[in-house]
Amino acid sequence: MTAASFLSLGFRGTIDFFITSFEVSEIVSSGFYFVVSTPFRAKNFQIILKNFEKIDTIVPPTSTEGVRKKSIFFRSGVIVFLIILYILDLFMWGNDSWAGLNNYFAYYVLCTVGITHELQYWHLVSLMQDRVIAFNDKIRSNIERSKVLDNVQDIIKIHDCVCDTVDAINSCFNISASLLILSCYINLVVCPYVLFVMMTSNEINVLNFVYFIWIFLHISRIMVLVNVCHSCEEENQKTNGLILRLLISELGVDMKNEIKVLAKKVCRKKIRFSSYGLSKIDRRLILSFYQYILDDFDAVQL
Repeated sequence: MTAASFLSLGFRGTIDFFITSFEVSEIVSSGFYFVVSTPFRAKNFQIILKNFEKIDTIVPPTSTEGVRKKSIFFRSGVIVFLIILYILDLFMWGNDSWAGLNNYFAYYVLCTVGITHELQYWHLVSLMQDRVIAFNDKIRSNIERSKVLDNVQDIIKIHDCVCDTVDAINSCFNISASLLILSCYINLVVCPYVLFVMMTSNEINVLNFVYFIWIFLHISRIMVLVNVCHSCEEENQKTNGLILRLLISELGVDMKNEIKVLAKKVCRKKIRFSSYGLSKIDRRLILSFYQYILDDFDAVQL
């Protein structure tokens, strides 16, 4: 981004340039890492797809077509949103012609790469959740029929595949998920600051409020990432409860023993989406972050 564009929007001090440069550098470095690391994730992708196939042979997903349509609609909406945002951003920085695209093209591309990578993660976890829902429906049908003799081994196999798939997703996006979350947090700190600098400058333009859209984008990113992991883990909690219900069903001694083994495995091996530096990705991650901001704000006020 040109220095003239920064100066026209109110950036004067060294700190202003450092903060905005840090934000741009973070987007560029993260996007570069996502591109370079993609070939190294092929092995984990194969494991994920093979486990999906194993689960589908035993229990077909409940709404594969629905997940596919939701994914297409969601991705299309994101693409349209980003195109509009990039065009408005170009105008905001004082480049009202396509010539200005040369200055920001690489930044926009790498930003899109990061968001695309996040959508990939969201799609895989959504597919995993759909299969966990089908797994729960199978257990419920067994409870209602009180006939699980032919299906206990299938239930055990599905549970093993689910655990292996989650582990593969965590390994595949180990560093990437941490970078995505860190990127959201950094931008949720930097973007309000940049907006504040613009608002306090002498030249205020309605296009300066484009940064509100950037803030909305980064809030949506962290919400999508965290919510899909949280929803899948909640569905897995239902699985644990259903398996425990099988223990109190009218079953034979041998069947009871097999269910007990499965119950112990479920208690010992819980589904947990995690990444490098983060033991668990769920909604508490958002609450903890904003609690930290509130505490820091109170300290400044005092």
